[in-house]
Amino acid sequence: MAVFFANRTIATQAQAIERRAALASNVVTFRDEPTATPLAFLPPVSGIVTGYAHLARSLEGFQQIFGVQAPGVDFGEPLTTIPALAERYDRDLAPFVGDRPLVLVGWSMGGLVALELAARRLRSGRPVHGVCLIDTWPPEWLRRLELEPCLTLEARRHELARHAGMISEAVPASHVDRLWRVYEANWNAARSWKAERLGAPVPVLFVRAEEPLDEAMAGAVRAAPDLGWAERLGSPVRVMSSPGNHLTMLDLEHTRALATAVGTTLDTGTASTGSLSAFHVAESTQR
Repeated sequence: MAVFFANRTIATQAQAIERRAALASNVVTFRDEPTATPLAFLPPVSGIVTGYAHLARSLEGFQQIFGVQAPGVDFGEPLTTIPALAERYDRDLAPFVGDRPLVLVGWSMGGLVALELAARRLRSGRPVHGVCLIDTWPPEWLRRLELEPCLTLEARRHELARHAGMISEAVPASHVDRLWRVYEANWNAARSWKAERLGAPVPVLFVRAEEPLDEAMAGAVRAAPDLGWAERLGSPVRVMSSPGNHLTMLDLEHTRALATAVGTTLDTGTASTGSLSAFHVAESTQR
């Protein structure tokens, strides 16, 4: 599925499919110009990373951008914990990013894996240039919710499309069922994860959606603009907002503003990897 975003012609798609099948690689290349600080997108609960396509095109300050598909989407079986996903993504990305400073970006559940992967890299002495959480809800919030029992093919296709943006009628029923198993595994992994302190100074940006999905979310944002991430991580968190709601902020009409927020804070030419002095919890004027 990811092959068709990164490759525009039939010939290049065929070649890419052969390469990915041979390597069993879950990595998607959005942009590949040599740079000292690459950026990696981590997938949301759907496990599909191509929802970042518009954002990738809008991020002008990053010359090398990768994404990782969740195990089970294209190859292998779904994993059931956030640490297991972080370990797998770390291995998948290693041939592409090595030990260079890395920017990690995660929308929704992808932000949880970004934090886990950041902590993993830091424990092994590898640098993390910054972490961006795009409307990532804390796991204890998710534990209050129940996964809707989507029993029919159309119900599953609809729910997956909300979080992946590209589940068309052309996707076979067998693959929709496969994607649904990934979705369920990721959902349960997110609900069971516990945030820990990063253990080293890393710029963290939380970009929240300007349009809350419901009044409960609106109230939570008023009470804590960063949804409590600074307290959980033991690190300052910069808070910005971007147009759209949780499900639409990666849509084409919103990604320019989102890219500006990410680029302003974590651009390889502007972010500081050694100091958190410029990163702070949003004050009341940002609510």
